[in-house]
Amino acid sequence: VTQPLLYRYFPSKGDLIKEVYQTVYLNRWRDDWDTLLCDRNRPLRDRLQEFYEAYTDAIFNREWMRIFLFSGLKGVEINRWYVGLVKERILARILTEFRHEEGMNERAPTAEELEFAWVMHGGIFYYGIRKHIYESPVLEDKSRMICDALNVFLNGVGDIATD
Repeated sequence: VTQPLLYRYFPSKGDLIKEVYQTVYLNRWRDDWDTLLCDRNRPLRDRLQEFYEAYTDAIFNREWMRIFLFSGLKGVEINRWYVGLVKERILARILTEFRHEEGMNERAPTAEELEFAWVMHGGIFYYGIRKHIYESPVLEDKSRMICDALNVFLNGVGDIATD
């Protein structure tokens, strides 16, 4: 693709990057995930298992992961945008829902709570990297891996979260 052809469709590099972000990242986000994560009629544990099953189905492929990792290494801002999306739409919600389910005061998550949530989320994500990028042997039962990661998180976050 020539540079003049690119500029025919995208007036600037920023417009191209925004389109890549929309196509590669945002278009994979399912609107029902927002509802699922906040559905207080179901136990949080069940919601998180269902969410991470669907979320990993959407992002666990070699192409998506390569684009994510490469753009991060290149310092492209779409990774920062996506990390912000993960923080606000996934991790902060999980912590809010945990506090609600445990009968704790509802407030913004602390930095320590968010870091603990990142450890859980990152562990699940790194499973995908090991499988799809490194092509290393992994536990083939992805559901079991997610279940184990959630168990560790849900059993430990209460030690960090305080009223």
